[in-house]
Amino acid sequence: MSKIESLIFYIVIFSVSTFFFSFYKYKNALLRRGGLIMAIVLPAIVAGARYHVGTDWDNYNYNFTLIRSLTFDGILQHKLLSNSEIGFKIVVKILSFIGNNELIFFFFALMTIVFVADTLLKEYVEYDITISYFMFLFVYFSNSFNIMRQTLAVAIVFWGMRKIYNGKFIEYFIIIICATMIHFTAIVAIPIYFLWNKRKSRTIKNKFFIPFFCVVGVMVLFWRQILGVVQKLGSPFIAKYLIYLENNNARNRDFYVKVLFFLSIFLLYNVTKIKDEKMKLFLQMGSINLLIATTGFYITFFKRLGLYYEMPAIILVGAINKLFESKSRVLINVFLEFLIILYFILVFHVIGDSQIIPYQIRL
Repeated sequence: MSKIESLIFYIVIFSVSTFFFSFYKYKNALLRRGGLIMAIVLPAIVAGARYHVGTDWDNYNYNFTLIRSLTFDGILQHKLLSNSEIGFKIVVKILSFIGNNELIFFFFALMTIVFVADTLLKEYVEYDITISYFMFLFVYFSNSFNIMRQTLAVAIVFWGMRKIYNGKFIEYFIIIICATMIHFTAIVAIPIYFLWNKRKSRTIKNKFFIPFFCVVGVMVLFWRQILGVVQKLGSPFIAKYLIYLENNNARNRDFYVKVLFFLSIFLLYNVTKIKDEKMKLFLQMGSINLLIATTGFYITFFKRLGLYYEMPAIILVGAINKLFESKSRVLINVFLEFLIILYFILVFHVIGDSQIIPYQIRL
């Protein structure tokens, strides 16, 4: 496909998938389930069938092929696979008995979407989750063509946040550990649990959040020194991240978009005086993400840790309609969809992030 054809292809697939997702509102079980299956499977097929699409496609494809050729013991001992977490390697090896590399790409994409869709449907249905799903596909799922493992880990953490509202720390911790077996960076999501007051079902007060925010700020400023200390302790998980101690040619062009996004919703939330504790939680998480994202001005990779705090932005988009009168909501949705597509065009087509354009399949 040409670049323009690829752009149109993505917009059509993600829009059609979102249309099918909206079937969750139907009472007819056949329509509802059929629509949700189509909404989930369509983008997963696109991710599975891609060929040399996505910055890390070649690396993943090579690792899949290598894992297919090794025994389980060989996978655990092979030096070239030392940078991949054990859970990821085991899942890939099991899948290699069933199908080819395309199936493995499809599976990881499918599970990422399933975790997000299930969370939207079971935890946030009071919001407009159709627009939330729309944003997920265009912004985060598209980016997963570059950082596939981490996006799955982010989706698992997002799914596990339901345990925070119920005050089930052990269950939440276990979910985080499972996510770290796909991508170790999920460990940074543990503190999210402490941003929610379980007894009062609300966010923690500012007198507790501000010190929390300051601690994160200190860690962002001195993360290299902290990484060096952990390295001296002999942690086997840290060694592969030492390459990030050197700056690279980072530009961080999406930082300003994120600032504008969270600032706009923060102002709307306060002006309209809507009392919604989950929105407040996600705004707090968004501010932490922005703090982490400042590292993107000198290194590309560290700012990705903020994704665990950023993913709930899709709920904030779905909550915007609550801030306006019902007669304005259709117009607001159209405007939001326009902005999301515009963001997709600028980031993935004009700038070329994640190298998902042009789209192509194996011939």
